[in-house]
Amino acid sequence: MLHSSRIFTLSSLSLLAACTANTSEDSGSGSDDTADYIFSMKITNGVTDVGIADIEACVEIPVDAEPVCNTSDANGMIESTYSPDDVVEGNAIIGLSGEGYWTTLNLGRVNADVLAAWDESMETGGIIEFEYPIISEVLINAALNDSGITPEAGTGHAATVLFAAEGTSVAGATITVWNEDGSEVNSTAYSDDAGATFDPTLTATTESGAFGSFNLSPGLYSMEITLEGATCGPAIAWEATEAGAIPFIVRADSISVSGVTCTVE
Repeated sequence: MLHSSRIFTLSSLSLLAACTANTSEDSGSGSDDTADYIFSMKITNGVTDVGIADIEACVEIPVDAEPVCNTSDANGMIESTYSPDDVVEGNAIIGLSGEGYWTTLNLGRVNADVLAAWDESMETGGIIEFEYPIISEVLINAALNDSGITPEAGTGHAATVLFAAEGTSVAGATITVWNEDGSEVNSTAYSDDAGATFDPTLTATTESGAFGSFNLSPGLYSMEITLEGATCGPAIAWEATEAGAIPFIVRADSISVSGVTCTVE
């Protein structure tokens, strides 16, 4: 059985953007004092970890900017360069799509912490490497069918994983989702402990930390995560609002993926 933890695998903060990079055979370091960022993105099968060819990766920074798209090679690789002078901070989307795969919108953000991580990677290794998994339509649909969830055409979906900081359990978190109008949306489904299915009898997260919202109308949403004794905030996700809610976007016939870290108060 396909585990939801595999569907919603997320990498480290350094993956948060391939930026509005242009694919290039040249490293692009040039003669400027500030060298270009050099990115190496690998698109993998979310079950086998094998690289996948012909997956289109489209980057939006900021969100709703004209996307810059590149296609993975025979080994699932996309290499690109980007000038630090052209960095745009803000919320980001890296969308992955390909024949036979669910369109996956990886949500993240570019801020001072992310830029510092990029700089460190460039200083130590001369390249910024990251990996994104993508799952086939057949396997995701089977996993959702096992959960009693039927994806509806024209709607979108969101999946989130809670990551536990040291000494923190992610079990017992409750999720509240609002739409752009501020109305509560009762669409949250929690994964079981094994991360194998979404159990409709559950009312809070298990140790898997996975939950999802399915068959949502396209638009902007926000989620509030309540976990007794802990504070939860965006890790690989959009910037939280002043009230602490984590926004996310839903687009038709796609799944938006976020990661949240919970720490003991």
